[in-house]
Order: sequence, then structure tokens, then C-alpha cells
Amino acid sequence: MRKQLSALILISLLLTLACLPCAAQAEQATTPAAQKTFTRPLNVFPRVGEYEVLCCDFHLHTTNSDGKLTPEECILEAWRYGYNAISITDHADAPGCNYDKTYDQASPLAKSLGLVVIRGIETGFPMDHFVALYLSDEAYKKRENHPMTGKPEKKKPFYQDQLREIAEAGGYVIYPHPFQGFTEPERWAIEQGIVQGIEVKQGCAGDGYEAVNEGGRRWYPHALDHALKYNLAIMASTDAHYARDERKQSYTLVFAKRRSERGILEALHARRTAAWFDDSLCGRKELLSELVRSMVGVRRIADASGKGFIHLENRGPAVLKAVLKDSGTWEQAVGIGPYQEALVASDNVPRKLIVFWDNILISSKDHLVTIYDLGSG
Repeated sequence: MRKQLSALILISLLLTLACLPCAAQAEQATTPAAQKTFTRPLNVFPRVGEYEVLCCDFHLHTTNSDGKLTPEECILEAWRYGYNAISITDHADAPGCNYDKTYDQASPLAKSLGLVVIRGIETGFPMDHFVALYLSDEAYKKRENHPMTGKPEKKKPFYQDQLREIAEAGGYVIYPHPFQGFTEPERWAIEQGIVQGIEVKQGCAGDGYEAVNEGGRRWYPHALDHALKYNLAIMASTDAHYARDERKQSYTLVFAKRRSERGILEALHARRTAAWFDDSLCGRKELLSELVRSMVGVRRIADASGKGFIHLENRGPAVLKAVLKDSGTWEQAVGIGPYQEALVASDNVPRKLIVFWDNILISSKDHLVTIYDLGSG
């Protein structure tokens, strides 16, 4: 009995600690209701072929569960921080949790501001959670909060049965804040094709939750490797419960043919996503290569004396950090802010310019490298 009581106390303590980073935000930030004027960043990426690059957040909470902002206030915040689409994923146990109700509360303002809102919930075990998008009350009847059990029981649903039920109802399932690693439920759900996305960044992640601090990034590098290995959509979310402060936000970039619920769902199923957070981009090599090709301009120019420069143009909202190299020993570090240009002087501009992108990752250890033919000048 004492062991069971100790286990319950430990779980309660861990759940409380998990909310502390978000609680810190609450102390520092001002709620939208207290503000009178709102401004919005220009988070506009160039199109990548036929795709529009949308800034999305698929994991946040409102007063309909344990959040402190109303659905309308969440919409104002999303607009204020440059999002194009969000999903409000309230915890399923709360008395006010009704994804259709939340959707109806958020939709009028979202539509007026040009934001896409997607239905969603968060459910799972006490510590292992799942986020499910694209559910409706008619298709899926919600259960109590995080009620799943690891084996069949009469009082609580077996996790395999409930995850199958969510998938059959059209739910798009994401493994959020994967600080638990990959236990049997996650492995099974991934193998079954039920879990289709994973967060490599959760905005509320603090110390002690397996989030790695490196290169100015606090993230889950193992999640990126699992996404690549098991063909999961790569995501970055805020898990916002309170009003946000002015720290950099986390975005899932969705490469969509259409800016709509269906257009986003099609892109998610096709795994056309990347993560943008902490001044870094993370994703699949092919997709990020195309994004960089659209976002970055590189050319050789010269002044009247013939002195050479490498001209770089950043056509997007993300900071770019790179090391320019030739085939020998020359190299030059450079940083380019959003929508900025840079000139790098060089006595001998290389014909073949190698660019090592210091803040663009294609695995937990590998960075994107692109090569530009600058000609002989």
C-alpha cells in the first residue's frame, strides 16, 4: 500500500513539475485581454514550388481545460505571433473540454483574421500523452483525461483499443513532448501507423525532461532521428497554457497546396513538415534543400577595381547562420537576419561555393550543406 501511495505522489509531482515552465510564462506575460494594440510579425516564407509554407502550432490549451486563455484569446495570440494555423488540444477530462465547442468559439475570430483552426484533444496515460487532430464529437466520443491503461481492464480503456478508435474516427495522432522516450505504447502505435507525427520541440520543455541544450537550441534530438527512421511528420509546438512572453516561439512549418484544414491534413499525411524554433530549422534533407533554394539567393559581384564579393539574400523570416567554404582552406562565418542581405568580401571568390548551414539540421548530428556554382566571374 505504501509503495502504491509513493508511486501516486511521484506521478502527481512529475505532472506538477511539467507545468512549471508554462507557469513561468504566466508570471512574465500579459494576457491578450489586458492589451489594446496588437502587432504581427511578417512570418512569410517564399513559396516552395507549388507549396505555401504555413506557420502552425498543433498543441495548445485554453480555459476549456487547464489553460488560462479563452479560445478567442488563443486566436489573438496566434495572430500576434505570426501563425497561420493552430489546433487547440484541450485535455479530454476537463468539464469544459468539447472540441466542437472550442472550435465554434475560436472560429469566428480566426476566420476574420485569416487563421485556420483545427479540432484536437490531448489524451493518453498519466505521463505518456498523445495529441489527436481532426476529431469531431460526432465521430469520436471523448473519454476521461489520460485514461489509457497498458493492459485490458474493465474500468479503463486499453491503449491499443482507444488509439485504434481515434484513428478510425479520422484522428491524426502526434506523440508530443517525448521526454519519456519510446515505451511499448509509442512503439506499437508507430508500427501500426497510428502515430504519424512527433514533436522535436515543445515550447514549455524545461530542465530534467530529456530536452537537450545545444547550440542555443532546447529540443528533443532523438525525436528528429525517430521521425526520419519511422517516417513521421516533424513538428515543433508550444504546448501553451498561459499568455506567452516575448521569447522566440516554436512553429511547425507545413508545406501545403492549399491554406485550409484539408490542405494542411494532406501535407501532414505526406510528411511535408519541418520545425522552426530557437533560430533553427530541422527537417528532411530534400524538403529543407528546396526551402533554402527558394529562400536564399547567392551570387558573385565585383567593384570597379575587380575586388570580389559574395552577395547573399535571405528572403525569409528565419535567421540564417552559415559557414562559407571553398574546396581548399578558405572559410568565412556569416549570419543573415530575416529579409536581409549580406556581402562577404573575398580576394578570390570561389567558383564552387560550399555553404555549411550551422542552424539547419537534417538529423540530430548532421547539418544541411548546399553547393552554389558562382561561375568564373
